Amino acid sequence: MDHDGICAAPRILFIDAYDSFANNIVALLQLELGARVTTIHIDDPNFTHRPPQDFYLYLHAFDAVVAGPGPGTVANPRDTGLISALWSLPGHHLLPVLGICLGFQGLAYAHGADVQRLPEPRHGIVTNVLHRGSSLFDGLQQADVRRICELLGIPGDEAVVLESGLNRRNQPVRAETGNKSIIGCLEKERNLRVEYFVDGHVLELWSGRELIHRDDRTDIWSYLKHLMTITRVAEGPVDSPFWGGMIGFTSYEAGLETINVKPTPVPGRPQASGNFRKPDLSFAFVTRSVVVDHVSHKVYVQSVRDGDSSWVRSTTSAISALASQPPPKPTVAEFPSLLACSSVTIPTQPSYEGKVRSCQESIRAGDSYELCLTSQTTISLPPSPSAAFPWYLYTRLRHLNPAPFGAYIRLGPPGAGVNIISSSPERFLSWTRQGLCQYRPIKGTVRKEAGVTRADAERTLNSSKERAENLMIVDLVRHDLHGVVGAGNVRVSKLMGVEEYETVWQLVSVIEGDLTGSWAREQLGASKHRSEHLPPQSPAAASTAAATTSDDEDSDHLSAAASSSSSSLAASPSLSPCPGLSASHPLHSSSQTLPRPRARQEKSKHQEKHPQSDTRPSASGIDILHASLPPGSMTGAPKKRSCELLHAIEEGQPRGIYSGVLGYLDVGGGGDFSVVIRTAWRWDEERAGDGKEVWRVGAGGAVTAQSTPEGEYGEMLVKLESALRVFDGSVQVDD
Repeated sequence: MDHDGICAAPRILFIDAYDSFANNIVALLQLELGARVTTIHIDDPNFTHRPPQDFYLYLHAFDAVVAGPGPGTVANPRDTGLISALWSLPGHHLLPVLGICLGFQGLAYAHGADVQRLPEPRHGIVTNVLHRGSSLFDGLQQADVRRICELLGIPGDEAVVLESGLNRRNQPVRAETGNKSIIGCLEKERNLRVEYFVDGHVLELWSGRELIHRDDRTDIWSYLKHLMTITRVAEGPVDSPFWGGMIGFTSYEAGLETINVKPTPVPGRPQASGNFRKPDLSFAFVTRSVVVDHVSHKVYVQSVRDGDSSWVRSTTSAISALASQPPPKPTVAEFPSLLACSSVTIPTQPSYEGKVRSCQESIRAGDSYELCLTSQTTISLPPSPSAAFPWYLYTRLRHLNPAPFGAYIRLGPPGAGVNIISSSPERFLSWTRQGLCQYRPIKGTVRKEAGVTRADAERTLNSSKERAENLMIVDLVRHDLHGVVGAGNVRVSKLMGVEEYETVWQLVSVIEGDLTGSWAREQLGASKHRSEHLPPQSPAAASTAAATTSDDEDSDHLSAAASSSSSSLAASPSLSPCPGLSASHPLHSSSQTLPRPRARQEKSKHQEKHPQSDTRPSASGIDILHASLPPGSMTGAPKKRSCELLHAIEEGQPRGIYSGVLGYLDVGGGGDFSVVIRTAWRWDEERAGDGKEVWRVGAGGAVTAQSTPEGEYGEMLVKLESALRVFDGSVQVDD
C-alpha cells in the first residue's frame, strides 16, 4: 500500500499462447483490477534460449501471472512454451498463477492429472457452474456461464459504384447499415493504381497503363498510411461519406501476411491454373466522385484536384438533365444466350464433408475452437463481345441478392485486369472521421423458404451451435480491436441480433471502438470521482479503469460498401505521392437534390499496458484495418493457428479475393470495408481449357464441434446459391 493508503496497481505478467482472445483478458485485468499488465509470448526468445534462472528472476517484477489460453495440447512443449516453466518454480520464486484453458490444463498436467479429450468440445456452450462458495468462489452466486474452454478436458469429474442498403424495391434492407452509393470517375490514361504482391512484398504504382514505380520489400500498410496522410483533405460535405481517396480490395492472402502466416505449397497439389501475376491488394485513387444519398435524395459531385470546379459544374448539370429522364434500358440481347452456355463446377459433397470432418478432428485435438471452411465454384462462359457484360451480371446480382454492401469493380487494363461483382451482407470494418469504428460480423444463416417464418429462423439462430459460432467471432474481433485501441475503448452494442435480408435471415453482432481513447478517459475520470468519495485507507479506491493511448474497358472500375468515415493518420517515410493531386488543395464539390422517385512490422515481445498511462497515440483507421485482417468471420479462432490448419485442409487452394475485404479509404479520414462474400470475380487472363472465360464464386461456413458434415455442406450450398443464380439464364430479373 502506498503512502496515501491506496493499494498500488498490481503488476501482472500475461503469457500469451497465441490465442485470439488474449487482448480481451488483458483489458479485463486492466479494467477490473486496475492492473499494470505486461504481455510476452510463450516462445519469447529472451527466455527460450537462455538459462531458466533468467525467467525466474524476470518474474520477480510481478505480483502474479496469468497463463493461457491457447491452441494445442499440454503434452506438446511447443504449444505451452514458457507456461510449463511456471509449474516448477523454486520456492523463493513462487507467485500466484491463474491458468486459463491451456494454462489451467498445464497446471493440472504438471501435477499428475490425466488430461484427455472431452467427448465433445464445449466452446461457447452455456453451462451452469456449481461451486461451494469457498476459496476463489467466496461470495459468488451460482451462475450460468458461457464456456470458452480448450478441447481437452480433465475426465472425472476502377469505375467506382459503391452501394449500401438498397434492395430492388428501393427500400432499405432490414439491417442497420448505410444508404448511399459512391461512384468514382476515373480517367484511363492518368488514374493512379496501387498494387501489392505478397510474394516478394512488391509494390507497384501504375498511371493508367504505365508502370511508374516499383519497390521490393515494401511495408504496404506504412505506404498506405503515408499516401492517405499527404492527400488529406480537411473540409468537405459532412453528410458525404467519401470525398475522394482509395477504393479497391485486399485479398485473403494479404491478410494472412499481417498475422505472419505464409502459405506453403501442399505436396501433390497442382498449382492454380495460369502463370499470370495477380495482385493481393489493388486500389485506385479516386480524385473525382459522385455520391448519391438515397434517403435525402441528394447527389454530391466532388473533386480533390486543383482547379477542377468546371468539371464539378458540368457534371452537376449533366446529372440534373438525367434526373428528369427515365433510366435507359441497356441492350443485352446476347447476354442471356451467354448464360445459357455456362458450365458450373461445384465442390462435391463427399470431398467437402471430408474436409468438415478434418476440421472437427483439429477442433477435438485442441488446435482450434472454430474453423471457417471455404470452397470455390467455377463458372465457364463463352467470351463476351461486350465490356458491359460484367455490369449486366452485377445488376442481376443486386436484383437477385439485395444486400447492404454492393460493389462493382473493374481494375486494370484490358486483358490484364479483374472484374468483381459483390452483394455482401457483412460489414467488416468502418470508421468515421471522428474516430469511431464498427464491425458487424455475421455467423448464422437461415434460408428464406416457403413456410419458414421469422420465428422459425430465430429458433434456429438461437441454438447453442449458432450462438457459440457468433460469440467466438465477437470475442476474436474484440481481441483484434483491444490490441490497437486498448482497454476501455471497445463496446459490444449488439450481441447476436437477427437481421432479415431478401433471401436469408442472419445472426449479426455489432462491436464498436473509439480510436481516440476518449471512452477509456471518461471511465478513468468516473473512477477517480468515485475514489474521491471513498474513506482513506480503503483498498476499493484503487483505480479500476483504463485510459489507453494507445464504362470503358480501359478504365478502372470498382465499388465498395458506403457509409460514414474517420481518423488522422500517422506520418510515414516519404514515398511516391499521387500524380496530379495537390495535398493542400480544398475539395471542390456541389450537391443537388433529386426529384423523389415514385414509391510489415512485428509487435514488441514485451508490451506493458498500464491502465493509467495516457501515452498511446490515437489509432488510425488503417492501423485497425491492418490489425484485423484477415476477417475473423472467415478464419475461426485462434486466428493464426486456424489459418494454418485451413491452408492444409483446403489443400493449398488460394482464396484470393474471396474472404478478403473491399471498400474505401477516404481523404477526409474515414473508411468502410465489407467482407468479400456473396461475390463473383474474374481475372482477364484466366481461361478454361476450351478458351472460355472463368468466373469464380466462393462459399463456406464455420465448422464447430456441434456441426454435422451434411449440415455444413447444405449451408455452403445456400450461400453459394446467392451469387450462383446470377449465371443461371433461366432465372428472370424483375425490371
